[in-house]
Amino acid sequence: MKYKWKLSYWALMISSCLVHPISVNATYSGALGGLSGERSPVTVGGVNSVDIEWSEDTLREVPSFVPAEINIPVSMELDGYPIRDETEAVPYPGMYGITGGSGISTLRGEEGVTISSCNFGNSQRNSDGNKYTCVIEETDEVVEVDKSGDRTVIKPHGKLSSFGESYRVNNAHILIEKGRELRDSILVSGQQAEITADAGNDAPGLSSDNVVKSGGEIHVRGGVSKKTMIEDGGIELVEAGNGKRGTSENATVKLGGLQKIDNGGQSTGTVIHGGKQIVTGKAGKDDTIKDDTQDSFAGASRAYDTKIYGDGDTEEKRGEQKVYDGAVAYNTKIFEGGSQHITKSSAEEKVGGTAVDTEVFSGGRQYVSAGGSAIKVVLHGDAAQGVYTGGYVKDLTVNDRARSWVNFGAVLDGRVEIKDQGAIHLEAGEGKNRTKVDDLILSGKDTLLFAVGAGKNGNSTLIKKLSGNGTVRFTFKEDGPYFSQLHIDELLGSLDFEFNTSIAEGNGDYLFIEKGAGDHRVVVYDSGVEITDPLSKKHDLITDKSKGANFTLTKLSGEKINAVDGGVYMYSLYDREDDNGKIWYLATKDDKEPEPDKPKPSPSPTTPSTDAILSMAVVPGLVFHNELNNLRAGKALLNRDNKNNALWSYLIKGKERIARDHMHFDLDQTGMILGADHLEELMSGEFYIGGFGSYDQAHVTHVRKGTSNVDVYSAGIYASYFDNKGWYADSILKYNYYRNHLNAISTNGDSVRGDYKRRALGGSLELGYRFHTEFNTWVQPYGQLTWLKIEGKDVEISNGMMAEIDSTTSLRSAVGLSVGHDFSVGMNTQLMSYVTASWLREYVDDNYVVINKKHRFVTDLSGNMGKFGIGLKGMANEHVTFYGEVDYLKGSKKQQSLYGTLGLRYSF
Repeated sequence: MKYKWKLSYWALMISSCLVHPISVNATYSGALGGLSGERSPVTVGGVNSVDIEWSEDTLREVPSFVPAEINIPVSMELDGYPIRDETEAVPYPGMYGITGGSGISTLRGEEGVTISSCNFGNSQRNSDGNKYTCVIEETDEVVEVDKSGDRTVIKPHGKLSSFGESYRVNNAHILIEKGRELRDSILVSGQQAEITADAGNDAPGLSSDNVVKSGGEIHVRGGVSKKTMIEDGGIELVEAGNGKRGTSENATVKLGGLQKIDNGGQSTGTVIHGGKQIVTGKAGKDDTIKDDTQDSFAGASRAYDTKIYGDGDTEEKRGEQKVYDGAVAYNTKIFEGGSQHITKSSAEEKVGGTAVDTEVFSGGRQYVSAGGSAIKVVLHGDAAQGVYTGGYVKDLTVNDRARSWVNFGAVLDGRVEIKDQGAIHLEAGEGKNRTKVDDLILSGKDTLLFAVGAGKNGNSTLIKKLSGNGTVRFTFKEDGPYFSQLHIDELLGSLDFEFNTSIAEGNGDYLFIEKGAGDHRVVVYDSGVEITDPLSKKHDLITDKSKGANFTLTKLSGEKINAVDGGVYMYSLYDREDDNGKIWYLATKDDKEPEPDKPKPSPSPTTPSTDAILSMAVVPGLVFHNELNNLRAGKALLNRDNKNNALWSYLIKGKERIARDHMHFDLDQTGMILGADHLEELMSGEFYIGGFGSYDQAHVTHVRKGTSNVDVYSAGIYASYFDNKGWYADSILKYNYYRNHLNAISTNGDSVRGDYKRRALGGSLELGYRFHTEFNTWVQPYGQLTWLKIEGKDVEISNGMMAEIDSTTSLRSAVGLSVGHDFSVGMNTQLMSYVTASWLREYVDDNYVVINKKHRFVTDLSGNMGKFGIGLKGMANEHVTFYGEVDYLKGSKKQQSLYGTLGLRYSF
């Protein structure tokens, strides 16, 4: 016999299951065929027909199980099946449509009943462990499910396309309790499953192998959830209910999914791939968890063995675990793209979250904010940890290349050990916001502790015990510079302390030691900025109250050095004792504490940067004079061949050594000059007028290492007159443009660079007379006056040193004599050889440079020089003339100079 039903409340369907325990012995056959009692369930989304078979003996018992639950309107027909109005047995078997009516309906199995097929599904476990399966029939007729109170109203509702393997069911509420199970289902928008437990000893409801996404939700309130897949838009909420801890086991949270462990809930083995897990709060008074044995976190929401991964390389795709407000996370492992946040949800909360036994691997991050606590943390690879104001960390290990950043006001308790190439950054704070560390060990030469100045000068960090053999580096945040103080109650081991001394006016970082032991090293980086105040050349670094620690000035490599660059002057490390203990300080040679019966030390040596700037200040003048000297070498011997026009070129090469005060360098100059001139013949002589351009490269090799370069571009005009009686006058006006590239090496090997430009204008006037003697010999006395002006320039180089190069003036005179001899080689070649000697004098002695706005240095190259040269000139024919000259100069401030010129002139 067969019944035709309309179900208005349908508790056993894909998205709404209210299951009552009964005994069922059912077999499966029918339209889809091959089904058995142990067949895995499928996801369904609607009801429109059912095929029921049973024996005549059990037929009359069915209404007693479902009184007033079957309403069959007589006026409708569905899918060609007859529809009846009676709520009674139908005397023949068949397939019946479900439509119309209202009421609460529960499908119940009965002895001898066979459910062949139906279009609503999921499997439900009955109290005896048996189960039956309802199999979806894909038809065009579906149902819409609307939530009404705590029941589900099911109404026929036209057509709706399928959603993956399931049909869409809106606002369904599924209740799983007392040992029932919801499994292998997909919950989407509007679908909510509630997995509960009662207050008794009954087994809790179970959710297993379900998928929740696109607005679907699973709420586990005292029940159990296993292997839930939480996809984009899906939510799983796990909390206590009726005195039982709700649990989620081995869930997967994908990008866009959320698992929330709240109100005493618990998760175990959750794997996050770009999704989020929130662990927060404790069980409320109404949900006090029975038999909770963990007193320290009684009733707390918990997450065990969570693994966190990202799902891409952007911040939006990071996997996250957030632990708030008394909740605790155990044994979390954070991998590439994953992060853990431990804090309070608001400032009003009394306590934040706690993480215990956390490991962070390459690409992972851990953040511990105000109220949050992290106990037993290990960082691997290039993992990162941020501990913010009010955060607490106990027992931290930093391995490999991992980093921990600790903001002011944070606390590091227990043992903190830095290994391999790991580093920890401690930001200084003020008063109660001072960063505090209990026991810090730098285990290895490559380990780093950054003492970070921030906020204001004088903020401090307290370390109760510091030991090991790594490096402590004072530094400051980007908005600095700031200097800070590091207080150490007990110092052990053999550490390097790198001080930040780039703060002028006597400020700098400071180390205070209560009880010190061991041999340590002080590393001060070379700096172009002054490290002392204007009235002193002394700077204190360390106070050791116990006088037990020893310090040596070294490079970062550990190599012992005598001094470091500190602006203009060099500084060495000294110590003195007073009532506060032993003070270690930097001082220049002449500012060291005087020793009894010892002579006063010599003046302080300047730094290589100082010497390089002073040297480069005088190079443009030297280059200018060398170019002029090579210009006159050819022009004073112009060929009087009655040709009106000429093109000419010089190649010049010179080497010069300067040794004066703080200017010690070698100048190597190479260049080319191209020119043209025109001859006008006058009644009394010849008049030449011409112009030229040149390019030179000057290499400046500093005695204290480093080679600077100057690119020189010039242009000029000249005019020369040769009287028929032997007199001549030669004048030049010249403009130079210099591109200076300073490159020096600091005392301890750091490169110091700076680029700047200068311009110059100058000229010369030379008068002379040539008279001839016997045997084709001539004598030519001459006098020359040269003037030059080079613009001033403000310069800042890479180590922070600043220089104000004043405008440079030069006035130089020369008096000399040349003697030459003419002779012929063959029929067409005429040669002339000559020697020249002169005395030169530079008159200007007050050019100067101011460095770091306080130190004035005079760049004085005044004085006398002697010059000796030899030359050769030849005429290959009436058009081509060649010549060469070599000059040697030496003076009181020029150790030596050697210059040569090769020229070629074509007349037409």
